Amino acid sequence: MSLLPLYQNRDAANHQAATGKQTRGVKRIYLTERDLEILQAICTARYMTAPQVEALFWRNAKGGTYGSKKAAQRRLRLLTHHRLLRRIEQPVKRGEGSAAYIYSINARGAEILVHEVGMDPAVVDWRPRSREENYPFLQHLLDTTDFRIALSLACKAHKVTLVSWTDEREIKSQEAYDYVSLTGPMGGTQKVAVIPDASFVIRTGDRQARYVLETDRGTVSISPTLWNRRGWTQKIKAYIEYYQSGLYEKRYQTASMLVLTVTTSLARLEQMKAATEEVGGDSRFLFTTFENAQADTLLSGEIWYRAGHEETYSLLPQDSPSQPA
Repeated sequence: MSLLPLYQNRDAANHQAATGKQTRGVKRIYLTERDLEILQAICTARYMTAPQVEALFWRNAKGGTYGSKKAAQRRLRLLTHHRLLRRIEQPVKRGEGSAAYIYSINARGAEILVHEVGMDPAVVDWRPRSREENYPFLQHLLDTTDFRIALSLACKAHKVTLVSWTDEREIKSQEAYDYVSLTGPMGGTQKVAVIPDASFVIRTGDRQARYVLETDRGTVSISPTLWNRRGWTQKIKAYIEYYQSGLYEKRYQTASMLVLTVTTSLARLEQMKAATEEVGGDSRFLFTTFENAQADTLLSGEIWYRAGHEETYSLLPQDSPSQPA
């Protein structure tokens, strides 16, 4: 693996320049191509755990699972020590032991990405956010990243092209979303923004399909008593209106739409599926669990429950349900 220019902890470098002596215990770091890829991946996702980094960059490491885990941890510690990354501790309940660290890009890591990788400074967002202490907020982002990693690995394994991936942060920052108007049972209307957790396109051969993703941790009410309250059924109604109004096709230049929902358990899945069917959701809405949405099953496994049907399906084009007219 090729080595990129030497990067030294700036405090240690200043000390050495002033005294002519190297700070004891402070090691220099030679950045590799993989280091830059790690920094870029974490910057793009905003937050990643050590297991997520390991899954992406140490899949074929020597020494098996244990060896790859230790190698990933050592490298992340070194990148953090040199302030290229910032480490966040996940909250745990007493008696539950420790949780994997969460990593985010730091200011010096952002500098490296701008100067070595050529990333646009405007899109390198390294500043800490106040909501980082909010565990559900972080977990929601990490769930989406888990899905993206599994999807990327599945695409490589099945020779499927992941044409594009856009997460919620990019959708909002680019204002790449639309509003729809929902009508209540008594005639009132409400304007709702349709912003998925992610949108992506995969291509197999000459067939291409767009998907939108929703990740659910069981914190959203499925069927609120008041029609205009935020909840799952309101989200489904918004997607239905989005498609039927033609705004979806205008936005994405395709009539192909599958809404994928990944949730916590089969029981929660069945509740969401039933509620979706009750408000008119059809075969465009598919559901699975986090446990089943793994790299070896996400595309080829029959793990997806389809609204209006009892059977399960896979996402690969040759096996997936036909698109409704």
